[in-house]
Parts: sequence; C-alpha cells; structure tokens
Amino acid sequence: MRKKLTWLLALLLLGLALSGGDCIFETKVIELVVTGDTCVDFEEYHETDNWTNPETYDVADELDEILEDNGYSRDDVKAAKLISVTYEVIDPPAHDWQLSGTITIEYNDGPKTIVDYTNVSLDDITGTPAYATLNAAGVAEFQEAVRDYLDGASPVVTFAVENGDVVPDPSGEDPLEFTWRACIKMYIVVVAEYEVPDPF
Repeated sequence: MRKKLTWLLALLLLGLALSGGDCIFETKVIELVVTGDTCVDFEEYHETDNWTNPETYDVADELDEILEDNGYSRDDVKAAKLISVTYEVIDPPAHDWQLSGTITIEYNDGPKTIVDYTNVSLDDITGTPAYATLNAAGVAEFQEAVRDYLDGASPVVTFAVENGDVVPDPSGEDPLEFTWRACIKMYIVVVAEYEVPDPF
C-alpha cells in the first residue's frame, strides 16, 4: 500500500515540475492503514472428546513483522485493532468429524473466550478458511495486549482450544488426528510524513 501511494505522489510531483510552475514543498503528516495476517497452527491427536491445547502468541513479534513487511516500525503506529479471526484445516484427518468447543485467550485477566464453535465439520473447513464470530470479552483481552505493545511492552498471549464434543467419538482404534490453523487479521493505523507541494 505504501509503495503505491509513494509512486502516486512521485508522479504528481513530476507533473508539477514539468509544468514549469514554481512550487513550495512542505511536509504533510498522513495516516495510512496497514492490514496483515498472523497465524497459529494447532496439531491435534486425540482419542477422547475433551481436550485443551494451548499455543502462545507473541503479540510484539507478530506486529513487528507486519509493520516491517510494510516498511514501518512500532514508533509509526497510532492505533491497532483485531478485525477478524479465521480457522481452517491444513492437514485433514482420515474422515470427517464434527467438533464443538471454545477457543480462549489469556493475557493479564483470563482466560476469556474469544471464539465458540459448534458442530464444525472438518471437511467443510479443509483448505477453506471460515470466519469466526468473535466474543467481546476475548477481543478486549487481546486489545489489552495490543495497547501494552503500543506502550513499549512485549506482550505474549496464550490461545487454547478447549474442545468439548466430537462426532463420531474418537478412540484408540480411530483417533482424531489433524492440523488446523487460526489466523488473526489486524488493522493498523500508521503515521507517515511526505513532502507535498503547497499550492499557496
């Protein structure tokens, strides 16, 4: 996104220069929106319906990477917000299963539920990301970690899959084994300075 904007500004300035007009340049502060995805993989092997599978998520490292990919740093960020979560199976099981449970997030005051899932067919989400309905309490927990990041901290949160039911029932003879991926999309507002012509 930044590269496109930079080229548009460069073309505008070139056009003004070729026109022969006298222009005075001044620095303008511009707010830009950067979006990026970061993902967590969960490897599952279960012989019962109920399990808890935690994975840590380094908020600082992940946001730093999104910003670096777009040519920015933490100092450029004005605001950041989680806007969506998707999940999909990337290594499917031997046959279809239906799962029900929750995904929780824990930071300073958790765990809090961020996603509920009910009767999710693994076949339906194999290679096809599904958008999760987000719970406000879990989103608030994540946003607290983001605020601490913007204040200079290096927060780490823990996501946990807490499954409650599987259809059909897994067993030692027919275990449930698969890998799935949860992806978080962030909306980040950054502040950048550009030299632009002052027409007055």
